[in-house]
Amino acid sequence: MFALEKLNLNELAILRNAIYTKHGYIFSKQEYNEYFQKLDWYTPISQDIELKLTNTDNNNIKKITDLEKRLKKIRI
Repeated sequence: MFALEKLNLNELAILRNAIYTKHGYIFSKQEYNEYFQKLDWYTPISQDIELKLTNTDNNNIKKITDLEKRLKKIRI
């Protein structure tokens, strides 16, 4: 089993955004565009992908986001 708690904030952000990439999300942040453009399976299509996200996608995004928030509080 994969333990999210072992990841740092940057790794969590990449993992969270990878969920969006599988639906062809075009990122507004240059750092994510540059990161995901290197992957041969990533095909940017649209910024409007909310309706394409599954319940599992949304649940995973929430889990990752919640952990990111907790880690950011610890860093303050």
